Amino acid sequence: MKVAMKLLVKPPGRSATAGADVDAGTDASFFKIAFFMHPLFSHSRIGTFESCPRKFSFAYVEKLPAVGQSVETFMGKRVHESLERLHQEAKAGHVLPEAELLADFESRWRAEWTTAVRVVRRDKTEEDYRAAGSTCLARYHRRYTPFHRSVVATEQRIEIALDEGGQFRLQGFIDRIDQVANGML
Repeated sequence: MKVAMKLLVKPPGRSATAGADVDAGTDASFFKIAFFMHPLFSHSRIGTFESCPRKFSFAYVEKLPAVGQSVETFMGKRVHESLERLHQEAKAGHVLPEAELLADFESRWRAEWTTAVRVVRRDKTEEDYRAAGSTCLARYHRRYTPFHRSVVATEQRIEIALDEGGQFRLQGFIDRIDQVANGML
């Protein structure tokens, strides 16, 4: 364990820090060690590691700040924030009208949009993604209004042990937890 910890703080592909008795070997072995030295797993962490181990290292080992974000991530965050407000209002006994939900989304979009948000697809624009987010919210509102279900929580973090000792854990977030008529969640 001590050796692996030393490997985490050294640059990939180089020898371990002075005084250490091991060499990190290849970049691939470094990233495998780094992955398992961070025993909190999630769908996004695993996906990041599978698609680009170096990106995983930058984000979760070295904790480097991300430069920008994709427009898909940006849109998803704004949609989730607006849905969270919708359900908080419903929980307080107030059904947010569709127009107010969409205005909330638009306001969040305008307030948070920066040039750091990357639109990669050449056939799409910022406006296309904003309109898609609005459409998703409008459809959701029409489908689930008047929100009779009792919303217990939104964006609820969960964590479960993957091994008996609880050293390796899986975390996730549940968008919405409802309580139905018979009391079940």
